[in-house]
Amino acid sequence: MVVFHRSISLVKVYSHVLLDGKAGGVPHVHFMGSEAYVVVSGNGEVETLSWTEGFRAVSIFPGCVVVMSPGVIHRLVNKEKLEVVVVMENAGLAEAGDLEPTILDNERWDTEWILDSRRGLSSRDLAVQGFCRLIASFEEEKEVGRTAITSFFCDAAGRLVTRLAEVFREGRFELSNATRERIDAINRGDLGYLKEAELRLLYPDVSNSERPGFCGMRLTLDDVHG
Repeated sequence: MVVFHRSISLVKVYSHVLLDGKAGGVPHVHFMGSEAYVVVSGNGEVETLSWTEGFRAVSIFPGCVVVMSPGVIHRLVNKEKLEVVVVMENAGLAEAGDLEPTILDNERWDTEWILDSRRGLSSRDLAVQGFCRLIASFEEEKEVGRTAITSFFCDAAGRLVTRLAEVFREGRFELSNATRERIDAINRGDLGYLKEAELRLLYPDVSNSERPGFCGMRLTLDDVHG
């Protein structure tokens, strides 16, 4: 049975006020998988920056669903006790290695460093600072912004390459591989896998405390047979 629960987490968005006077998460981007936020309580904004559209700020509230494809730099802004369910492609790959904060000038970072509560605010501020610089580039002129964001993508991809081998070892492409296998089975007329169907329930994993993520404090789900 393909593990699905790693694709979903419950997030209480950070309330710390950062460099630009806003409370929220670390601006970052994913290269290989889409990510969705389902708002369950509170309200706030999603700020995004993309090569095509430049900067956008979208108000979000309970019932809203926001989906970011690869290449959309994004950040959650907490205005009032914002909580979301995060749904990620590829068994949670977005939080397991396929992410780069907007720390510019090719400065070195790692997940432990940017999420370390003892120095997290300063490191998050570096990402916010880079995000603001990219936004300013688009405000100056669209082509200037596109050049700046392309440069960031190239630098970030160079860092990402070093983590890809570890990502593959963790089996984060299980869901994609399983779908491919089912398509092949259908083409062969082999529907035997349907006999293995089962219900699975996902509950908050009370054995683990909330852990810091890029957007806020994350609570993962435990996979329970129904």
